[in-house]
Amino acid sequence: MKFDDFRLQLRHEVQIWHDEGIINTIQYQQLATRYQFDYLDNNGEIKISNIHPIRDTANQWLIALGGIAIGTGVILFLTASWHELARGFKVILLLGILIFINSFGFLLWRKALLSGSRKLSRKRLIGQGLILLGFLILGINIVVISQEFSLQLSLTQIYLLWAVGGLMMAYSLEFACLASISLILLGIAYWQQINGFSELINLNSWDAIAIQYLHLPIWIVGVTLAYICRSRWLFVIAAILFTVIFTLNFQNISLPAHLESLKAIPIFIIPPILIWTYNDALFFSRNLNLFPGLQKKLSFWILLIWLYLFSWQWFWLDSPLAIFNTYFRPIPLNIFLGIDFLIILLLISWQSWLILRHQRITNHWKNLPILGLIIIVGSVPIWRYISVEIAVTFFNSLLMGIGVALIGYGGTWSKRLPFWNGILLLGLQIISRVWEYTDNLFLISLNWIGCGLLISIAGIWYENRWHKPKIYASDS
Repeated sequence: MKFDDFRLQLRHEVQIWHDEGIINTIQYQQLATRYQFDYLDNNGEIKISNIHPIRDTANQWLIALGGIAIGTGVILFLTASWHELARGFKVILLLGILIFINSFGFLLWRKALLSGSRKLSRKRLIGQGLILLGFLILGINIVVISQEFSLQLSLTQIYLLWAVGGLMMAYSLEFACLASISLILLGIAYWQQINGFSELINLNSWDAIAIQYLHLPIWIVGVTLAYICRSRWLFVIAAILFTVIFTLNFQNISLPAHLESLKAIPIFIIPPILIWTYNDALFFSRNLNLFPGLQKKLSFWILLIWLYLFSWQWFWLDSPLAIFNTYFRPIPLNIFLGIDFLIILLLISWQSWLILRHQRITNHWKNLPILGLIIIVGSVPIWRYISVEIAVTFFNSLLMGIGVALIGYGGTWSKRLPFWNGILLLGLQIISRVWEYTDNLFLISLNWIGCGLLISIAGIWYENRWHKPKIYASDS
């Protein structure tokens, strides 16, 4: 039973109790004050004589079942006669369904948002569900209109248009789930293009041009929506997509042979430093600090991924960027790519200046290791002129040192996450090196068993030492 319906029924019963002398006037007034009977009168609620909670609930279910039956009938009717309908009628029908579902969902969602009443929480969920359904119908509309008017849109173009429509809806509604799905659709569109699934291979087509410069809009739009929707996941998705797409796009740029290896510098430096220097004052007049430390953690893990790649021999035996080969034809360096790169550099400079201006860094020594790792990662072209054995040994030792440092930090300050990150990093390093240098399954199995035992023993020791259950005197 809804809370307001309960109060209406209670007021009806309390009035009967008062008339029959079961409670006195003072008790009646106390109950009226506690359950705000006057609020029901002032807001024009329905009369007590018309309150039938069980019947109202049954009516709601009957209406819902009737709506499902009507919708099923409409779908079956359209399926049976879809090819016989006029093209204009099909488009008007689909657009009408799209507008109706989105409008109805928006009204329910907005009413629940403005009211703040507990009784409207279900309406808010229904409204959000209808908005997501409207987003799905938007994609169907794009496909149907493309087929009816012979637009010959590729799968990449459909995903791009669908994602842009979803981002516009998410921006106006501040809907984090819808924004996340739209960003993921942009990633799917990019994946479709680089794997050659798209029918369009012309680099001058609008979807190919959009794909070439997709990394910067994803970062700006994704991070802006993350703060508008107050969603940490949106920030993480935007950071991951930017890193992957920027790496692949910039690797595909065609440079002179003597400058080809220099592409590794921006590829391995820009994503971590752009994320690490991010500050929310970039979009707001004051620092809201909505996601404290999140950008630094993401940047640190991106650096660890790069360093892990550097710890393998095959990475140095071939071109450092061979792992990032795509199916794009090489893109010649042009003024638009230069402008894109310049905007990213200005963005990094602005973010760094904002960090200094707002004095967000209180302990400078804690950030020096990250800056050092960024410099080491950016020096990949220099490491190409050093022997493979020295490079592999150095980066393996560096990763081992980071793992030990995380374990020591977590053990000293009783921080569970750094401790387990260090344990997992060391275990991954040991398993990777054994897997790389031997094909003996017996040794590989022993390595896995040994790592599992060491991780279990370390975990039991850590939990028993730092996170023992506290026993209070009252419990004895």
